[in-house]
Formats: sequence, C-alpha cells, structure tokens
Amino acid sequence: MSVGSFGYGGNQRSYSFPFAGAGRLVGIVARTQMPDVPCEQVFFRAHPDNTGDVFIGGNDVSSVQGMILEPGDYSPYIPIQNLNILYYVCENTASHLQYFVVR
Repeated sequence: MSVGSFGYGGNQRSYSFPFAGAGRLVGIVARTQMPDVPCEQVFFRAHPDNTGDVFIGGNDVSSVQGMILEPGDYSPYIPIQNLNILYYVCENTASHLQYFVVR
C-alpha cells in the first residue's frame, strides 16, 4: 500500500507500507490505554453513530485534555510507533473509536 510522498524536515520521503490494519475500541468512560499494536502511522475515526465525543491523548487524557473527535470526525495521520503510547476516553459507552494503522 503506497500513501505517496511526504515532506518531513525539508526532505521528501516516499513511503510504502506492506501492512495495513483496522480495529475498533469500545466505548469506555474511564481513561484507557490503547492496545499493543506496532505501527508507523495511525488515523482515528469517531463513528458517525456515536452519541458522544471521544478524546485521544497521553496518560492525562480527559474530556478537557486531549484531541476531541466528535461523531464522524477523523484525525490526521499520526506518526507513532505503537498505539499503546496513546489513551482514550469516551463521553459514554454508546460511543466507540475506530483506527487504521500502517507499518
């Protein structure tokens, strides 16, 4: 799977990822560490049928700290080595978070 070229630090780099995968994280209203999934980049999507927001961030993520995804929102691709570096919390248990990783 090729996602094209990115400018990083003034240099053009071409990326081709031999692995891509997707997953779903259930709605949990307490801060929760994401699963151990090695990756190079990830993007997140709050399902459009969610009834509340989802918050993504470090181990201090909360409804006032972190990136907010409203129902149907996507994040940009985030360069990261493993999903377990991140945490998430949902406003309610009816909401969930989807992710797509490449490595």
